[in-house]
Amino acid sequence: MSSDGQVKSRKPCTFKCLRCGLEYDGSYIPAVMEELHCPQCDSNSQRRLKEKKK
Repeated sequence: MSSDGQVKSRKPCTFKCLRCGLEYDGSYIPAVMEELHCPQCDSNSQRRLKEKKK
């Protein structure tokens, strides 16, 4: 729960590891900094990929 009493929900997205290139599905909470680790190489250099327009 945030300091203003609201629960922040996780949003699904795809991440890409900048070290090994693995793309994987995950989730994040908007406006919250989280350290992510690649499930393949354990690097913490991850980027969230933009959603493709339909």
